[in-house]
Amino acid sequence: EIIFLCTIYAYQKYHNDNMLILALFLTFLADTILVWTPWEIAGVYVFCFAQLMHLLRLSKAKPEIIGAYAAALGLFAAFSIISGLNPLYAICTVYGLELICNLVLANRRYRKKPKDFRARCALYGFAAFIACDLCVALRHLTLDGFLPIEILPLVAFLIWVFYYPSQVLIANSSTGRQFVKKS
Repeated sequence: EIIFLCTIYAYQKYHNDNMLILALFLTFLADTILVWTPWEIAGVYVFCFAQLMHLLRLSKAKPEIIGAYAAALGLFAAFSIISGLNPLYAICTVYGLELICNLVLANRRYRKKPKDFRARCALYGFAAFIACDLCVALRHLTLDGFLPIEILPLVAFLIWVFYYPSQVLIANSSTGRQFVKKS
């Protein structure tokens, strides 16, 4: 799969950027769950962590928040179930907000260094990722009967038109962020 190749590529080219490599690996893991199992919620949950890794590296936040984030996301999903909401849509909302935040952070990085290749890759990569996920949302809304079924072939095609380039671009968006500083 191309996402696994992007992870290997990032490891080879940016081996010190642990956050990027982990985010790409989590993306690969989420894709694997979504493609090969019926566990959509688990797949999107893992995608949330991939986006969190991108958020941490782009914002330079401390990775210590990961545990609190996991608990909050789990509570959010549980609350949605108790409230009668579809937990998949609830977790997808969190994921979508993270993705938008990553686009904003990538845009901020690009504005500071518009000639920086990696900053440009981050901006275009997250923009393409959002376009892909909008198509995924349209696909689900179509399959759930909210949109006409005739758009399904186009939407399914556009998912891959945006997804693969987004991951190649993001694999080139290194910030050099590490979990552990070298001593």
